[in-house]
Amino acid sequence: MPYISKEDKLKFKRIIPRNNLNGLEPVNTIDIISLIVSTIQETPDDKKEGYANYVISRIVTEGLKPKSGWRYFAINRALGVFSAAALEFYRRVVVKYEDECIKSNGDLDCYGD
Repeated sequence: MPYISKEDKLKFKRIIPRNNLNGLEPVNTIDIISLIVSTIQETPDDKKEGYANYVISRIVTEGLKPKSGWRYFAINRALGVFSAAALEFYRRVVVKYEDECIKSNGDLDCYGD
């Protein structure tokens, strides 16, 4: 659970309307994403991960929660969203970074060429 202060939560409660994540229009969604990103970017480095975790948690728990409530199937699907996002980040960002580090510093001997 992302533990951020009540004051910090208010920043995002003004940006992300509670229980209205499914009903946003596309133009408003883009504006909201821009506001979220800029709010996180303006945050001290030691709080950025907590802010991102808080926003992601709210989007998933409020945006993907079925009207009938959480059941195993819906929970499993929500976890799939997290997994897919993590894998996409890994593929797009981490792999490039690791490849550059291997070029600069050399690979581990155990992996060989």
